[in-house]
Amino acid sequence: MQKAELTAIVDLACSNWGSPDGGKVALYRTWWRYLADLEYVEVLKTVDGMILENIRWMPRVGEIRRVTIDRVTGLSNLPDAERAWFLAAQRWEAVSMGVDPPSSGDEEIDKLIGIAMREAGTPEKRAFVSSWSSVLQRDELQRYALPEDAPEVLS
Repeated sequence: MQKAELTAIVDLACSNWGSPDGGKVALYRTWWRYLADLEYVEVLKTVDGMILENIRWMPRVGEIRRVTIDRVTGLSNLPDAERAWFLAAQRWEAVSMGVDPPSSGDEEIDKLIGIAMREAGTPEKRAFVSSWSSVLQRDELQRYALPEDAPEVLS
């Protein structure tokens, strides 16, 4: 994204939700740091969607980053612990029967469930759910992380 594109997004957000107490300059700097590596069109879709949802308060920049990344990667529908456990239990059952484990229909979700199963080390629900939580936490930290060359706030 270019700085002029980010300026347009911030101005759009401020025209809808109002300028924050810290002023637009602080908003430009903060949003630039967290959104500069994302595509303008994708961030604009996120902000447009939030405006059309008629949410009452201006979203935080982290929420905009997360929603944009999730939509672009298709990972907006990660299963909760119960659904993940159901999928893992199906896999354990299939393996014990000597057949190919079923797929969730999403390669990334299957990968995360596989990691959680290996880390749990046992087909026990409590161990898997704990492992699933840890796997999701690590995945989110990586997925939403800023690039090493993220813009400084002071620049």
